[in-house]
Amino acid sequence: DEASTGDIECRLLVSEAVGTLVDDLAATVEPVQTRLPKIIRVVGGLSRATVYMSELRAGIAVRLGEEWEVGPSERTPLEGALWMASNLSD
Repeated sequence: DEASTGDIECRLLVSEAVGTLVDDLAATVEPVQTRLPKIIRVVGGLSRATVYMSELRAGIAVRLGEEWEVGPSERTPLEGALWMASNLSD
């Protein structure tokens, strides 16, 4: 919330956290990127944080490409886990 009010220290913390997440995400998906749907869903309260989601979208666009769709999850975490597990068996 403070990052959205312009607090520079909070913005820097958000940027650093998103940068680390994007680095980890890129290391995970880059080797298999051509076989994945270009969709990333965020669960929890951060999916409603405008500054966080903007930073995440920008970081993913720069690192992985602008074709990735980033947004809040339309499923519960359990539904997402079940979907991922069912797709691993294919």
